Amino acid sequence: MRLQVGPGLASRPALAACILQILEAHEYAGDSEELVLNAVCATTNLSFYQAPDNQVRRAAGASPAAALIWPVRSVRRRTIVCVRARCWPQLLQLEPSRLLRHVTPLLLSENEEAVVEAARAFGNLSRQPAAREYMVSARVLEALVLLLDHSSTEVLYSVCGTLINFSAESGRQSELLQLGASERLVDVLTRCSATATATAAAAGQPDTEVGTLCVVCKALFNLLAEGGKAAATPELVAALEAALAGITQSAELMAHREVPQVTSRLSALLARLQA
Repeated sequence: MRLQVGPGLASRPALAACILQILEAHEYAGDSEELVLNAVCATTNLSFYQAPDNQVRRAAGASPAAALIWPVRSVRRRTIVCVRARCWPQLLQLEPSRLLRHVTPLLLSENEEAVVEAARAFGNLSRQPAAREYMVSARVLEALVLLLDHSSTEVLYSVCGTLINFSAESGRQSELLQLGASERLVDVLTRCSATATATAAAAGQPDTEVGTLCVVCKALFNLLAEGGKAAATPELVAALEAALAGITQSAELMAHREVPQVTSRLSALLARLQA
């Protein structure tokens, strides 16, 4: 969706109501699968837009620890980017439980595209405190953590982007740690490092793999930045150190502009946790 038209569409209450009506009238099954998937895609794109003066983050309450955390991100069709639009998306004003309960079933779909789009939608809508509450109560958070075992790089990228947003709120990290997210994220980082290194050696342009690797590092940073000392077991520390060493020893990966930044911050955090 073009930036020239997206903000205007996102600010229209009638369009948000129409998308919700479609999701409420149709289940993700049979002949309605494509319709529902397109409605979820529209939800992802329209919920991307948000005012520079981020009222959602202000309403969530910033804590001193928030300065240590990777900031909230917005997802718009494959790329996590900085928020820059000058509008307030009407979709973010809908009752989260009413909207998100129609997105949740797609996370459990065998259709990889449906899983990706659902994770992207949750990534944007999780900027609302009420949406984060829904994600916990409806066990969406548990489903996202389980999806970290997925073999698809695109699924992992989208899921980790959502975890970045969820864990950016002070106090939310413990809920993810209780679900074993730290161990799973370290495992994802190890897998992504190996895949990205192999791709770099073969093609020299591992953009997809490197992008996923960076998002995983950010999700881990947010997860461990507050209260992560108790989660930093000797086993976790050893696995994370090995994964980071594999990344930093790859000249091809370190040549990517973002990799040195995310690995440096994560390494520094790991050192503080062990101090």
